[in-house]
Parts: sequence; structure tokens; C-alpha cells
Amino acid sequence: GDEAVVPSAALAKRATLAVQFSQVFADTPYGDYFTVEHKWVVGPAEEVVLAEGEGAGDVPGCVVQCSVQVRFAKSTWLRSKIESGCYEECREYYDTYQAMVARAVAEELRPAP
Repeated sequence: GDEAVVPSAALAKRATLAVQFSQVFADTPYGDYFTVEHKWVVGPAEEVVLAEGEGAGDVPGCVVQCSVQVRFAKSTWLRSKIESGCYEECREYYDTYQAMVARAVAEELRPAP
């Protein structure tokens, strides 16, 4: 369905980047009752230990913390069902996204032949 994403970003203390965005689901049943707010905070990690194999070892890295909150503008008896569905979809999305990023980073750090 139609989905609007409203992003904003700000630099926080000590080279930390905070990105916030809201999703509105216009074509979803009860979509005008709620928004899903995301917040990503990206900051430095002391070091990241890569998996064993080529390119394994300690490298500079970052930590990404993701949080999600479902905010309701109107009351509905379906609130808990909407929240659980949103959180589950977000968890699946972030798990998939994390795996894609990990593969891309591993490929980037692989030594050239």
C-alpha cells in the first residue's frame, strides 16, 4: 500500500549520527490511526571482530542501534494486534537488513586476489 516516510537526521555528541523517520500507511486498514516511528543511532565501536576466515581480525567499526515505536492518534480495540504486527515486520526487516550489511562489509574487507 501507499506509505509515506518522513526522514530527519542530526549529529549528536562524539561523532554519533541519529536518524529518525516516521511511516504512515494510508492504504492500510486503520492506517490513519497510527504511525510507526523509527530511530537509528550510529556510533563508533571500539573494534569489531570479524568471523574467522579471510579478512578475519579486528577492524574499526560502528554500532547501529535501532528502535521502533508505534504511536496512535486514535483509540482502537485492535491496538495490540497492530503493535505486534508492526514490531514483527520491523524485526524481520532489520534482521534481513543486518544480514545484507554484514555480507557487503565482509565482501568489501576481503583481500584482493
